[in-house]
Amino acid sequence: MNEIIELGKTWKKALSSGDVDNVTKLYAGDAVLWGTLSPVIRNTPELIREYFLKFATLEDITVEFRDREVRRHGDIALNTGYYFFSWKENGKKITVPGRYSFVYRFDGEWKIIDHHSSVIPEQPFDLSKFIEE
Repeated sequence: MNEIIELGKTWKKALSSGDVDNVTKLYAGDAVLWGTLSPVIRNTPELIREYFLKFATLEDITVEFRDREVRRHGDIALNTGYYFFSWKENGKKITVPGRYSFVYRFDGEWKIIDHHSSVIPEQPFDLSKFIEE
């Protein structure tokens, strides 16, 4: 399982580098990404790259992984948990809590085939905006 945890550290380092190619090369050609800060499903290498052109280049972008659940099933591995993204904008630090799932496939090397990330909702969750009259 340490191998899968290391994959997360590699992703963190790539993201923090600000080099979009360092991040996108970790994704398989058929990968799907639901990014933390985007309503668009990214299901091509070009769309994944487009997301990270904006996200990975935020000023001083960092990610801190917290609790995680790591499982491996043959050539498929999952890393699920939560993390905090931080960056600077207009001289102020922004920190966003997110929950994530990375799914990896081993085909000579581990590649991300599915990555879902979303902002952790505030508690208690306000359902009033979803009530239909």
